[in-house]
Amino acid sequence: MAGAEKKTGSSAAGLRFLTLSAALLSPACANAGAWIAPEHGQTIDNAAITAREDGAAYEISAYIEVPITARISSVSTGWGEWAEADPTNGRTEATLGIKYAILRTEHAAMAVQAGAIWNINPNEGCSEGGAEVRWLGGMNLSDRSFANLEIAARGLEGGAGCLGSRAELTLGHQFGSRWLGMGQAFVDSPLDGDDSIKVQASLVRFGADGRRGIQLGLRARLDGGAPEPALVLGLWRRLGD
Repeated sequence: MAGAEKKTGSSAAGLRFLTLSAALLSPACANAGAWIAPEHGQTIDNAAITAREDGAAYEISAYIEVPITARISSVSTGWGEWAEADPTNGRTEATLGIKYAILRTEHAAMAVQAGAIWNINPNEGCSEGGAEVRWLGGMNLSDRSFANLEIAARGLEGGAGCLGSRAELTLGHQFGSRWLGMGQAFVDSPLDGDDSIKVQASLVRFGADGRRGIQLGLRARLDGGAPEPALVLGLWRRLGD
């Protein structure tokens, strides 16, 4: 889909299902999940505003997936965050990778993804560049419902303090022909910042042709700290329009 915290990559990751099966719209998420993006590819742009104890924080992200073959696609992401309390010390991250679908059936999909990662504000002693690997698995729960799980490991040069991981679970259900509801959970140990657990609920409204969608969601922390509620907005678009 989806996604980096105290950085909250859950938008990006966020994150991310224009296509689930031929019975729905087709397989893709705010990241396309375990499915390969539709022909010509897709983009998902997100923005979020988070209420923190020391003021608001703002987040933007972009996800672009373009199929190369029926089983392989290129995936690129960008993410940035800045806070009112310290507007000059924002965070920025970008990834570029390849996703390979190792299993595709009528009801399930599995993929692996690997690529390069750039973190502009790494922890002390860590490099800006590194690598990320990701496992993705998805299945249709019914004609109109699906589940997607992603587990990622990432690291920069510099030792154990430069490693991170992330798990994302998405449950989705299509209402009628133009509404998609999603519930998501994000467990994040980021490259910079504190560990966190977040949940998000979203609705996506698609156009009549199903090629564009507008997302509205709410996100909050559930790890015992301040809830930091966030409003998430997104624009989903299939390329080639």
